[in-house]
Amino acid sequence: MTPNIEDIKPIEQLTETQYQSYLEDDNARQLLHVSYGLLLTVKNDNGHYIFKDDIYAVLVKYEDEYAELLKNHIGKHLELLNFNSK
Repeated sequence: MTPNIEDIKPIEQLTETQYQSYLEDDNARQLLHVSYGLLLTVKNDNGHYIFKDDIYAVLVKYEDEYAELLKNHIGKHLELLNFNSK
């Protein structure tokens, strides 16, 4: 899927309570999906990661929630493939 940039609401227009709904938007989620590699590798002029450490800190802080969301998300893909893990 190629995200339609025009359909993505600018994140500056969202309140903090709307961030989760942002990830439910197919276009916004796809844009994040294809750009996360850049976000994890981009460095400033001093050679320090700009986003990586903060992203990892959030993942560690919310590890259980992240694992559950990931399980649900991957589960949807597996269902579409008629994969039954039982």
